[in-house]
Amino acid sequence: MSSVAVRRPSGHETTQAFARPSPRVEVEVPEDLAAELARDAVGSAAWEKLSVSRQRAHAELITGAKTDDTQAKRVAKVLAALHG
Repeated sequence: MSSVAVRRPSGHETTQAFARPSPRVEVEVPEDLAAELARDAVGSAAWEKLSVSRQRAHAELITGAKTDDTQAKRVAKVLAALHG
């Protein structure tokens, strides 16, 4: 937590506390998606532009699949979304 002095129009000075933004947390990319992104420059660039929460949502969608077939379909769906 940091603070900064603020001068009000009345001439009084107050101190305001603020939280510094935390560093970007890396999302563990599922292996199948990572392999596809390694071959797809456009998809990879789009992935990097996503917020951490959106990356996590896509990763959890893929890893939550119960079968390999469903996982492959979800990887394709995420790649399609990245290409917009």
